[in-house]
Amino acid sequence: MTAAAAASSGMLEAEEDRYDGVIIKPDSLPADPATFKAALDSSLQAWSAQGKRGIWLKVPITLAQLIPVAVEPQAGFVFHHAEKDYVMMTKWLPETESTLPPNASHQVGVGAIVVNSKQEMLVVQEANGPLRGQGFWKMPTGLVHEGEDLIEAVEREVLEETGVRAVCGVCGRGQGCWKMPTGLVHEGKDLIEAVEREVLQETGVR
Repeated sequence: MTAAAAASSGMLEAEEDRYDGVIIKPDSLPADPATFKAALDSSLQAWSAQGKRGIWLKVPITLAQLIPVAVEPQAGFVFHHAEKDYVMMTKWLPETESTLPPNASHQVGVGAIVVNSKQEMLVVQEANGPLRGQGFWKMPTGLVHEGEDLIEAVEREVLEETGVRAVCGVCGRGQGCWKMPTGLVHEGKDLIEAVEREVLQETGVR
């Protein structure tokens, strides 16, 4: 729905997704809670009549005053996930069970087994974390950032923790292992992959 059409109908500006759902455009949300409530009520009635299913509402932190309106029983939105600058909310319109996908339930971590031409292994001690100050040596590890693949994450973590530039050497031969420890972060699970690497530059490593 265009901005002009939304304004003339008293509805929120939104676009349809591929699953007969609706994605409300966050940059079109009114700042006034009363105005938002009126537009949201009209929109939900219209979308329900049109047979729409899942409704996605992204509320920027700058419009946090709208959240109480969305969670009122009349609107019935629930929280899906939150980031530092917004909260995502959803509503399932049909009487059937919701088929909206849940929030991501895993974090992916990487560990690098880095060896040089002498088959010496690169190990580190934690500067922060549960093993800090315990004299425990381990492989460089860290979390995969959003948008990274596993190889990029491994190379970045090794460089950040040690200053060593490493490249994928033998992980193509199957030298990788997956572990899934539970309960490390909130109530989800964490995937950890160990990947073997080769050192590009061996100077300056102690």
